[in-house]
Amino acid sequence: MSKRTFAEEAARHCKYYNVNTFAYLMNISLRYRYWYADTPGTGDGCIKLILQRAELEDPDYQPPYGPRWVHARRRSPLLGPQQMGAYEDWLRRDDILRFCWTRDPYMRFLSAYLDYIRPPGPMRSLIVKALRALDRPLKPEATPGFEDFLFAVEHETIVDMSPDWKPQYHLTLSEMIDYDFIGRFEHFERDMRGLASRLGFDYDRYAGHLDAYRTSDPEAPERYYTPALRRRVAKLYEADFDCFGYSPSGGAEAS
Repeated sequence: MSKRTFAEEAARHCKYYNVNTFAYLMNISLRYRYWYADTPGTGDGCIKLILQRAELEDPDYQPPYGPRWVHARRRSPLLGPQQMGAYEDWLRRDDILRFCWTRDPYMRFLSAYLDYIRPPGPMRSLIVKALRALDRPLKPEATPGFEDFLFAVEHETIVDMSPDWKPQYHLTLSEMIDYDFIGRFEHFERDMRGLASRLGFDYDRYAGHLDAYRTSDPEAPERYYTPALRRRVAKLYEADFDCFGYSPSGGAEAS
């Protein structure tokens, strides 16, 4: 499929992000007949590595340049929708499995702060710049607080949000795609075993040596969340709570 044809076909699926992000997030296997919508911050590094190993039938496979390269689409054995011709025909088939992964919105948002905003880096610089534009200036070298980060994200549009904290409902296009299986970060091994069984491969064969790819829950979330901040995050991620069955009144833990 040409880039122009793909862009035209994908336009209706790009309500919340651009065509390149859509191509990056959606993963397809012809061997196991599935469509996997990647959701950053839900253990997707481990998920991708297991799926890539299964696709290659190689339990020892590791990305050539380190764990971050598990996300490099050009090196992935999984296909993107731009490689599928009329990808919507595939997405509508009755004999494929459509699946995604989710995480408690409180914990996912806090993880995004701890992983991408508290340490120095380009994403922190963007948030500092956004805060300055919102008349909340910080010194360029300053570390935004958790509430500063929330304030900046509250003023972003869904389209402009990074996939690392964009609502999962919008990332997965849940208003357009009827998923057959939704795994939970909080029950990762149980749900990944169930998924592997449905797809027809041996989880234990491909799930070794995953520590470098794991997403861990932040310790002591109560250090960051006040009741007022929980209410604001619950409002920001209302669609996630409604769609995926997490409780907004459950503190910063998954229901």
